[in-house]
Amino acid sequence: MLATPALVKEYFDLFVNRRAYTVQSFRAHPESGRHYYYRPTQRGSGADLHLTEKTIAEHLEGKITIGLYAINPSNQCCKWVAIDADYTLAMEDLIKLQYHLTGDHVDCSRTPAVPGNEEMAKMKRSVSLPIPVCSIRNL
Repeated sequence: MLATPALVKEYFDLFVNRRAYTVQSFRAHPESGRHYYYRPTQRGSGADLHLTEKTIAEHLEGKITIGLYAINPSNQCCKWVAIDADYTLAMEDLIKLQYHLTGDHVDCSRTPAVPGNEEMAKMKRSVSLPIPVCSIRNL
């Protein structure tokens, strides 16, 4: 899939709160076999690289995996929240949380984190306006 400029802009508007981001390593760690995330830096100077439309397009095209920060440091608000609930009866708790958020007119979606395992789930929350982080911490 080719990421069009319109799709990149829509992704940016929905998810990006600041230009700092992380990138998943291309090679697994030799001992653990895991892929770790790191803050990309400029070769030579070591200065942080900032998120660009090109980076977002590469992510949407499946060439790289990036991680975004949910909190905007300038106003301490979020456009989205992701909750990773990897414990027994997590789905039950997420259903209750979704019920209460829906009552507050907040859109939510639940997705199984592991196919076939309904106990492990993720809930994503998006809002039309940024909301203060302190409100999210009280969820």
